[in-house]
Amino acid sequence: MNDNEFHSHDCIQVSRAISKSLIHMANKEVVLEVGKVIIIAHKVKHRIEKNQWTNILIDNECVVGEELGQLLAGKEYCIVEEHEIIKKLFGDPKSILSQINENVREEVKKAILLIATHDHNCDLLEIAKEVALSPDRFRKIFKEEIGITFKNFLRWQKIKRAFTLLSKDPHTKLVDLAHASGFADQAHMTKIIKETFGYNPKNIKNNL
Repeated sequence: MNDNEFHSHDCIQVSRAISKSLIHMANKEVVLEVGKVIIIAHKVKHRIEKNQWTNILIDNECVVGEELGQLLAGKEYCIVEEHEIIKKLFGDPKSILSQINENVREEVKKAILLIATHDHNCDLLEIAKEVALSPDRFRKIFKEEIGITFKNFLRWQKIKRAFTLLSKDPHTKLVDLAHASGFADQAHMTKIIKETFGYNPKNIKNNL
């Protein structure tokens, strides 16, 4: 999958140049030297010339996203070379991206299990009722315990399931993939994945 078309992401993009790369922003071009890392704020249109680079997308609501936001300091992008969070992202991403509070409340643990067992096809009102909390209380507790909103958590779980299923069988029809992943329909899946990654599922599927 290349990043050679103008697009934006509904999350923060972190890209490291393996070979010298040229990034096109709205009104300027940025040269990214080998080993340097560019952090691009969410919803900022850009394109990277077809060179070798490593790309990570981070939800801007999560703890890591907030740290990256501090590095951005309100700018559309910033270039960094040495920073602890960057070292972890490209050295051992699971150590920081998979962190969930071990002492998470039982209501939230039950909610996450319910999401998984319902193939992610559920909504906040249903889950809040199942864990005996009001919707507002559940929404607040979930964000405090997990680090992102229930809505965003559900979105990432659906996307993760879609990519897992697609990697197992690249010939899966998109309409079937959407249903199996918990999206309302193919159009809904296409909209969410396009907003998140800047590409529609068909483009991604064709590059597997």
